Parts: sequence; structure tokens; C-alpha cells
Amino acid sequence: MEAGSHARVIVHVDMDCFYAQVEERRNPSLAGHPLGVRQKNIVVTCNYEARALGVRKLMLVEDAKRICPSITLVLGEDLAPYRHTSAQVTAVLQQFSPLVERLGLDENFVDVTQLVNKRLEQRRGNNDSNVGSYIQADNEATPFVYNDDYGSCCCGCRARLIEGALLAKEIRERIRTELQLTSCAGIAHNKLLAKLVCSTHKPNQQTVVFPGPAVRTLLSSLPNVRSLPGVGSRTADILQELGVTSMPELQAHPLPALKSALGSDTALRLKNNSLGVDDSEVKASGKPASIGIEDGFRRVSLQSEVREKLSTLLTRLLKLVEEDGRSPTTIRVTVRKLDRTKGTSHRESRQCNISSLQPERLMTTVMMLFHRIVDINQPFHLTLLGLAFTKFRARGIGRGSVASFLVRDRDLSVQTLTSLEGEGSGTSIIRMPPSLAPNESGSESEPELEPSPKKNRADSWRGRDLMSPSKLRVSEMCLASRSPRASIDESVLKELPPDIRMEVLEAYGSDTSESTDCSMDCASDSDRSPVTVRSSPVRMIDARPSVNCLEKVMGKSSDKTSERCPEKPSPGPCASEAAASGAAATSVPLTKELPSDVDPVVFQQLPENVQADLLRSWRLEKWHPRKSKQNSILQYMVANSE
Repeated sequence: MEAGSHARVIVHVDMDCFYAQVEERRNPSLAGHPLGVRQKNIVVTCNYEARALGVRKLMLVEDAKRICPSITLVLGEDLAPYRHTSAQVTAVLQQFSPLVERLGLDENFVDVTQLVNKRLEQRRGNNDSNVGSYIQADNEATPFVYNDDYGSCCCGCRARLIEGALLAKEIRERIRTELQLTSCAGIAHNKLLAKLVCSTHKPNQQTVVFPGPAVRTLLSSLPNVRSLPGVGSRTADILQELGVTSMPELQAHPLPALKSALGSDTALRLKNNSLGVDDSEVKASGKPASIGIEDGFRRVSLQSEVREKLSTLLTRLLKLVEEDGRSPTTIRVTVRKLDRTKGTSHRESRQCNISSLQPERLMTTVMMLFHRIVDINQPFHLTLLGLAFTKFRARGIGRGSVASFLVRDRDLSVQTLTSLEGEGSGTSIIRMPPSLAPNESGSESEPELEPSPKKNRADSWRGRDLMSPSKLRVSEMCLASRSPRASIDESVLKELPPDIRMEVLEAYGSDTSESTDCSMDCASDSDRSPVTVRSSPVRMIDARPSVNCLEKVMGKSSDKTSERCPEKPSPGPCASEAAASGAAATSVPLTKELPSDVDPVVFQQLPENVQADLLRSWRLEKWHPRKSKQNSILQYMVANSE
């Protein structure tokens, strides 16, 4: 049985033979005669005069000419006029409701619930006795009622849908008056039923369906499960394996069996849709997340042909971006390769950041991406080329603009995406960002990529041996629920020298500290950093010299008995804390710990905190060597060999 709320009023507007109408509006002499719009060797659409003579959509051009010799075919490969007209239609619909969801160039969902409720209140305020009891009709566009079997619903949905039908007629009339275009409309209490009922009466008509038996009749009239929106060939094949091909079979099939074959979410959605239930909202469509165009053909096997076609696509794409008004930060190249040995084809895409919209630079980048997909030294057979701009930002936001500091980094991030879509395979491979992956071209830098933000000195050595962006935040993940101090033998801890005791507490976290130390166990042994970063204040301590001591504290024995804790360990950065607590910590370093070019006499004259910092930096230098700066304090401590 049908369930769900009936509180909404949804109108689905579908333009009649949209491309053909746009061409008739551009050239009025074509109106009233058989007309088709062709792309390559296919008739993508035709007007109703041509359909009356047997021409159908997606028919071969030669077949259309044979069936209807008088047909006029207009080249429709440039989608700019259709995009512009589609935007005009959407603008008209937005005059009635802000909730307009675009579905391609010629279809829109409009949620008119708020306006319908407002008009019903006004009618009731005017004591209109015909509220919700009639649907006006005229000779030009008759509103149909699909199987006017209302049932026994008492929620007021019938009055709302009747008012919605009157409003849909008004919407269609305004589109015809302002844009000289005709359309169909479906009116229902959800998006699914509005779309299904819209196609029952065409052209230039509208139909409303009420909840109840009419919904079940509408769903049962669908020829197969493929007629249900959202059911593609792969889903239909899975359903066919389950013995489900018709709507009644889908309605009767057990939900657990559907979940095991399709997954919980897909199975539940299909089950609800088969019963006429659709709670999805009409989402107001903003500007598209990507703007792209593609060109399909039978065969391209020469680099010169590829460059020519990509140059044409880029010129058209730049015009679309100019009309959009935003600046893209990423360009994507897509190709479709044909494998003659297997008789299959698959798509593959590459993308990268761009810093300029200059056609020459863009073309260089486009060809660079193409060469990463196709090895021109080997024979290739392409059947499609495509270009797209993505990751947009408001125009005027550049590196020198104040607004650039308000743009989130993740909005400008880029990935290299390789999508492989072949028969029986929906594989997609996400490649690592260029900054973390080897350069495929063999060059040291990625052309057209934005430079990485500058890092401070601590970030430089901290992330040097990390191979994943997620590991850069390992030191920030503090698990407050874990207490390493609880696993320490307190009796053994008290026997340790004060400076070693403080170092242990710093490494494993003190229960009395207000901040929580981040355990180094968050990363694997191969990824451990030689430091532990505290949340507040930021401190870096060397935990490696005391590994055996920590094992002793935690009750573990080392297999290497020859390795013992030094009786007089080097002072760590917490030596000053030990002194403040009343412990007598020695700060005389072992001579062997000093680099060979450091004068021990000069070193011992330095303050203890400076000595500790230098020792720590020298230890880090052993793990991560780096060049010393010319103006570093280290140069004053180098022994004079002369």
C-alpha cells in the first residue's frame, strides 16, 4: 500500500521536443514542417510533425531521410543556444518558487507547496465555495486527471493538488508567452509520481494524479522496471537475476532478498518507489560543479586530429565559462579508448590545477594531460574526447586579492582522477596528488599546479618521512580516553633519576597534566616521528634514548642485556622542570654526544637550556640531516682547526 506524506505539491515541467523548439524559435520558417536536430549521424530529437511521419528520436540520419524525405535537419552540436534557453526557462519557474531543481536542459522539478497553501488560504478567506473542487480547462491546454479514483484520504491533499494543477497551467502559459515554447507538466505529491504522470499526455498538456488507487494504477502501467527513474541497465540485470522484471513483481519481492542483492539503501529506495513513495526533496539547483563538453566520433588515431578537436572543444568551453561568470581552478581531459581485440571501450580522465585561462597555456596543459593518458608511440583508437572545468571560485579571487584568504583550502584542492568504465566493470582509480606521488612525466614539477603553501621548520622535518596526508595529523590526534600512565610501575618509576623520571612522564603522559599527550602508537613503527607533540604548550622531546628505560618501567625485559640505561643520561628539554622540582640534574654532556666540529669548552659555557636545545637539534640531525644556515649560532661553536 502507498504510504508517505501527501503534504507537498510538486510540479514536473518537461519541454516539448526542446532542441527542435529552440531551432524553430531561432528560425520561425521551420515551424509547422518536419524538423530534426542532428548530431553526427544521429537525429537526437525531432518535432511532432516529423514524428507523425514516422521519425523517432535517436534514429540514424539516413533512416530519417528515407522515412521522411521532406524533413529538414539542423546541426545541433553547439549546445550554447540550448543552454541559454534552458536558463531562461529556469528563470521563469523561479518566479513561482525558489525550489527549482534542474534535470537536464529540458526538465525541471518545482516545489510549489508554499504558494499553493497561500492561495488556498486566500480562497478560504474570500469564502470561495469551489476551493479544491474543480479544475479549469480550456481548449489550448486541458489539465487531465489520471484515473480520477481518489480513495478515502482526508488530509486535504486533493484540494492542494487541484490548486497545484491550476498553478502548473499558469506556469506553462507564462513560459509560452515569454519564451514561445510549449511544455508538459505532471502534478503530484512527490517527485517520482510527478515525473511519471507527466509523460502520460503529450504534447502541450498536463496531468495530475491523486494519492490512492490512481497511484497503483499508474505504477502498474509501467512496461518494466527500467521505466522506474534511477534503474539503469546494471540494476535491471540484477533484478532480472532475481526474477523481477515488472513493477508488480518488484512490489511483491521480499525486501531482505533485495537488500542482499542491491544493498540496503538501493533496495529500500526501489521498494518504496515501486509503491509510489518518494520523500526526496526538491533541491534548488545552483551553478553546476563542472562545465564540460564532449565530442564523439567513430575513429581518431592521429595526434594532429586530437589537437584539432581538443582546440575546438577548448574554444567552445571558454565561451561557456565566460557566460558562467566564475573562474575554474582545474581542467580535466577525458578520452574513450576502443580495444579492438576485446571489442570494448573504456573512459579515462586526468586533471590538474590551472592558474590562467589563456588559450595557449591551456592548450599546452590539455595536450600534456592527453599524453599521460595515451601513448602516441603506440597505435590508438579513440571514439570520444572531452574537456571540463571544475572547482570554481568567484571571479576576482586571486593570489593578490584579500578574498583569497577567505577561500577554504579544500575548495581549491585537486586530485588526479583516473576513471575506467568498461563493460561489466565500474572501476575507478584515485591517484595520489602530484605532491605525494612520483611525477609520471619524469619532470621535477607539475605544470600549471599551484605551489604548496610554505611550511615552518617544525613541519618540514616532522612530515619528511610521511607518505600520506592523514599521517601529518597523527600528532594532533590526542586520545583522552587512553591513560599510558596506568601501565607504568610506580615503584620502579620512583627509583629512576629525576631527569629520567620526568622524561618518562613527558613521553607517556602525566595524569596530573592538564594537557593530554598524543601517543606515538597512533602511527606504525615505520612511520614514527622522533618527537611527541603536546597539545598545549607545543613541546618537542626526544624519547628515543630512553627506550630501554621505558621497557623497564612498564615491566618489560629486553633481550639485549648489554644495552642499559646510562647512569648519567644527557639532559633533555625537561631538565629545567626537574631542577624546579628540587631534583639535582646534571647537565654535563658526554663528549661523544657532541659533533666533532664543536668545541666542548665553549659548549659547557652556554646556559643549560641552550645546551639542551642544541643537543636535541643534533640528535634530530642524525635522523634527518639538513644543511646548516650561514648565520646559525652553531658557527660560533665550531673548533678552530687553524
